[in-house]
Amino acid sequence: MHTHLYRRARMTTDQEIFVVMDGLDDRFMAAFANYPDKKFVMVTGKCETPGLDDQALAVLVATTSHIITGYVDAGAEYEHPGEDYEPVDEDDDPDDGDYLDEVIDGTEEERFRKLLAVLEKGMVWSWLIVHDADEYTEDWWIKQGFTSVAPPEGIDPDKAVLVLSRGNLPASPYDILRRERLSWDKDKHRNPEHPPRHPSPRDN
Repeated sequence: MHTHLYRRARMTTDQEIFVVMDGLDDRFMAAFANYPDKKFVMVTGKCETPGLDDQALAVLVATTSHIITGYVDAGAEYEHPGEDYEPVDEDDDPDDGDYLDEVIDGTEEERFRKLLAVLEKGMVWSWLIVHDADEYTEDWWIKQGFTSVAPPEGIDPDKAVLVLSRGNLPASPYDILRRERLSWDKDKHRNPEHPPRHPSPRDN
């Protein structure tokens, strides 16, 4: 997988990533739009697999203030649905698509680890906070040394965003998120000015 670190990033910085990721669901858009007035860095991953060279594969987005705001992986879009797949109609033939016969670019968790390593090495950051992480990635973050942060008193855990942290934070994660004006409340964070993000298929 080819990777690239953009030290100054917007949603449209990499057009291939933008088109593919924005078309999957709105988690990619939310990684930027739910953090107004922030500056961003972005790590992109693209296929090295023959026949899919340079196809957008994965992206990790963070603010320049050490807050990871989103990770989106498009790898499943290139995986063959399997022999048991039943086409919706005669024109829907999985063998006509661009699918991987084998995962040459690694598993989704391997791609996640690689993008995280590129971010940390490139930015030389000693601490990180993940804000509004997808629940299905929580174990991946923990395997990389992150710790889940319980929501503060008064916030219903079932209605709180998932927050994790790692490293020698300059203050408590609560103080840092307060300073960054980031909410623990899902509904408040997922600004009604923007459509709520669709649930990740992995959340179920």
